[in-house]
Amino acid sequence: MNNPGTNPRDDTITQQVSDTLRSAFAAIATADIAPDEKGRWQQRLIAVTNIAKRDVSRAHEQLVRFNDEWNTRLRGKDEPEDETGR
Repeated sequence: MNNPGTNPRDDTITQQVSDTLRSAFAAIATADIAPDEKGRWQQRLIAVTNIAKRDVSRAHEQLVRFNDEWNTRLRGKDEPEDETGR
């Protein structure tokens, strides 16, 4: 049940941000990456958590960007596509 004057869409976004942050922190915790890199990713999520306290829509946007970059990192897009370097 919503409090009077609250927007159900905001509640949905808040829940999505919460769930995504939880999943992202868990993914980083179990990732096989160097501790200093892991710390940098965790710091970014902490920053998003702090943003969410003031502006959940902005935090959602930041999480979308974070997830794109994290997924790119996991795919190893910094490496060549194949052995020919293409």
